[in-house]
Amino acid sequence: MVWERRRSAIAVLVLGLGSGCSRDTAMSAPGEETSAAEAEATATSATTGEAEEDDRLLVLPPLQPCSPAAERLTGVRVMSWNVSAGRVGSLEEIRDVLLEHRPDVVVLQELDVLVRRTGSVDQPRVLADALGYSYAFAASLEFDGGDFGMAVLSWLPFADVRRISLPSESGYEPRIALDTTLCAGPLPLRVVDVHADFVPSANAAGLVALGEEVGSTLEAPTIIAGDFNAPLTAEGGQALMELTGAVDALLPWDPGPTHGDGRIDHALVSPAPALVVTGATTIENDASDHRALWVEVQPR
Repeated sequence: MVWERRRSAIAVLVLGLGSGCSRDTAMSAPGEETSAAEAEATATSATTGEAEEDDRLLVLPPLQPCSPAAERLTGVRVMSWNVSAGRVGSLEEIRDVLLEHRPDVVVLQELDVLVRRTGSVDQPRVLADALGYSYAFAASLEFDGGDFGMAVLSWLPFADVRRISLPSESGYEPRIALDTTLCAGPLPLRVVDVHADFVPSANAAGLVALGEEVGSTLEAPTIIAGDFNAPLTAEGGQALMELTGAVDALLPWDPGPTHGDGRIDHALVSPAPALVVTGATTIENDASDHRALWVEVQPR
């Protein structure tokens, strides 16, 4: 399988937004909360195959259009999980959870690619290879010899992949979303992976920007899943639902907390009849400090 890595022709700005830090400056590791710093970023998108100034790193699977002749699927099982780069448990434990449940689509946040702190391993590739899936990876920043970001893994064909930059205010970790379109049989299924800022003002700004981007191009049945770092009752979550028309997939099943005592990890879906949610739960595990979300949908 041929994998394509693309960078912009301009040096990547990854650290200390508004703080004057460079890559070699002492900093908090991504995935760890720190105090907020003044920062501004403009929400932009990077379309597959196009290098933009803030396009950090995009690993692309082979892309193909959805075929009207493909067999219709009776359902799609989606798992969304902040895996903490394998620093709570291990990459092997994360792999074992995925192999045990074998979702059709895996939406992951906080992954390391060739980062020294986790043994210079290409984590999304290792997990995808274990499942026999293709994957798309988007980096939010360069860190410790490698890249830190998020991935979508699936056996379903990929039709499109985009990286969306989001406003960030936490001073060390630019926020992004990974926007993919998969082929659920003959039907396109849009799966958007997001890891929102934990600073309330930046959290709201980022999810509003994501809602404006996704809502303006809402054509296929859509799932927006990830670590929102806030309850859906917060300003950002409410705005995202309003702008996209998406609804909380887990609400009827009330699966409980996903991190500590609260639910900050969410899955929003296009309302019926575009997507019918047939089941949802959380998966307790020792591999991360987050429970995994599990959602079963029927695209129409």
